[in-house]
Amino acid sequence: MDFSNESYVRLYVRDTTTWLRLGWDGQTVLTQVLRKMDMAGVMDIGDMKPWEAVVVHCRAPEGAAQAGMKACLDLGVFAHAGRQLVAPNFRAAQEAVKSDKTRQKESRERQRL
Repeated sequence: MDFSNESYVRLYVRDTTTWLRLGWDGQTVLTQVLRKMDMAGVMDIGDMKPWEAVVVHCRAPEGAAQAGMKACLDLGVFAHAGRQLVAPNFRAAQEAVKSDKTRQKESRERQRL
């Protein structure tokens, strides 16, 4: 794979309260849907229900898609807006930049190892 020519999304690794509350199905739906969204954090789902779009776009099992999408919508991770599924924090999460102080601290920690 030529990584320089591939699109990617950031997936943060800290186990926040929201992440833990999503449960396995919600976490799975979140990660798979993020991969299908455009760079604005939007997925066109037409006249489908959000969970149906997960089945179609992500090839997820219906039960997992229903439970996972319910958790994501209930916790505000995604919003259903007409014919679109929206990730309200998508752009901020994808464009976030570490501070110089944090990068330098991490560099020093790696050098100590």
